[in-house]
Amino acid sequence: MTYGLILAAGIGERLEKDIPKALVVVNKKPIFIHSLLTFSKNKNIDKIIVVCHPKYLKSYEQLSNKFMKTKVYFCEGSIKGRQESLKNAIEFIKQNFQLNSNDIIVTHDCARVNINDTVINDAIMLTKKIGYSTVAIKLNDSLFDLNKNCYINRDNKLLIQTPQSFQYKYWKNKPVGKSTDLFSYLDLKITKKNIVNGFCNNFKITNKEDLLAFNKVN
Repeated sequence: MTYGLILAAGIGERLEKDIPKALVVVNKKPIFIHSLLTFSKNKNIDKIIVVCHPKYLKSYEQLSNKFMKTKVYFCEGSIKGRQESLKNAIEFIKQNFQLNSNDIIVTHDCARVNINDTVINDAIMLTKKIGYSTVAIKLNDSLFDLNKNCYINRDNKLLIQTPQSFQYKYWKNKPVGKSTDLFSYLDLKITKKNIVNGFCNNFKITNKEDLLAFNKVN
């Protein structure tokens, strides 16, 4: 079984909106719907769970009913942060479905609205083979360290994107520490073998400039 988790519980303060970022409308659809539509059409995803801001669960459900034709499940995320939301989602799956050790969980930031089937499929196939995978792209721009007043060698430096996927046997329900993504939370090492090639347009809508960029691309 392969589960698609659309992580959509963030507030999105940098967009300066009074609603969660996932509910902000871009190109005539709420942000989370763009990713949800792509996941719902993917034949390798068996069930989709949207992890919502706890105060707006009804809004997510109503909007999904408006735009979606396939079954979608919803669970409350956490205002404490991404990893707490992920814990809630895993518990939701365990309570409502049967999680086996080799089941695959594909996590995706809803704000990466340009995700496509090719990347999702590559992530799933590599996770079946290796056990876990992350989408990433190589750096093209120069890097400069202001503190050391010097350039940083960009060789072997990566920008991490989503989806990030893992087989359930690698799940660790540990206290939240210093982690910025799924791999750092689960102590999974990134190597050349578990990297899926991403693409530049798979950027994350974080601020107003990203909204403008999305509208230009689409």
